[in-house]
Amino acid sequence: MPFGLYLHFPFCRNRCSYCDFYKELYQAGLEKDFFDALAVETELVAEEYAALDNEIATIYVGGGTPSLVNLDFFATWLDQLRSLFYVGPEIEFSFENNPDSVTREKLLRLKELGVNRPVFGIQSFRPDLLKLLNRRHEPNDSHRCIYLANALGFDNYGVDIIFGLPKQNSEALSRDLDQIIDLAPPHISFYQLTVEPGTALADRVASGALKMPDPDFSFGLYRGGCERL
Repeated sequence: MPFGLYLHFPFCRNRCSYCDFYKELYQAGLEKDFFDALAVETELVAEEYAALDNEIATIYVGGGTPSLVNLDFFATWLDQLRSLFYVGPEIEFSFENNPDSVTREKLLRLKELGVNRPVFGIQSFRPDLLKLLNRRHEPNDSHRCIYLANALGFDNYGVDIIFGLPKQNSEALSRDLDQIIDLAPPHISFYQLTVEPGTALADRVASGALKMPDPDFSFGLYRGGCERL
């Protein structure tokens, strides 16, 4: 039976305040070690699946910050993957991007490598909320990502928007939704912020420095957002 492949690229330039996924601060030497280990693991998985259907139906690269990846390392790994598994030319191939590390050259190279569904972690267009989340990008970076995706001919890309943030009122979310609706991406993921133990956000909430919105208020944001989207 065909299976889906998720690759976790565990490197970031900084730590977002709400994220509890495994990550390390980016270092070029560590990235090389990661891909060396990934090559060994890919061989082992191929041996395990040798007697089974080794067709990959979907690929999703998350993180971490995959858009920091050395694309030469990534291309070498994809060559290995395609030599060991059947990867059809029409599969959905998703790749997460932080807006501050997206360039035209990177997106074009990813497209050449087979990525057909870039995903952009916009989260919000408000600078104060991006700062609260410890995101590195600015609102203009998010607009640029969508412009580039359209200009390069991606017809299936996604964006992430978060609701239920401290200090986010109905008007702030409405303005975010106005912008994302005007930009009209093919796919929108609308997530509620959750406070994960061990994160900087959790520490600030526990200390009283930040207050999470009331659950009923967050539900109202969710319902209103779903009606608009």
